[in-house]
Amino acid sequence: MFKPASPEQAMLRQQFLESKETTAWLRFSMAGCATIAVYDTLITLSDEIELVWKRNLWMFPALLYFGNRYVTLATVLLTSYTVSPFHSSSSDAV
Repeated sequence: MFKPASPEQAMLRQQFLESKETTAWLRFSMAGCATIAVYDTLITLSDEIELVWKRNLWMFPALLYFGNRYVTLATVLLTSYTVSPFHSSSSDAV
């Protein structure tokens, strides 16, 4: 027979649903950040080649620029992949 949920079960169910909604918003936000980061990289690539790559790449400002630009891009992309539904962690595989 159907037994009504206790208040504790109802509270846990509500917390679970809120957690799922928060996770979905996190995934959408990270996908948006990754899209904007890749878009920005692609639309400014010609200027970057002209202004940065054709100079001495081993000078401190160029290294600082590349570190800032591409480490940030890699971080955003890897974080997006980590929170995406395409990534399965070892704790999910049982």
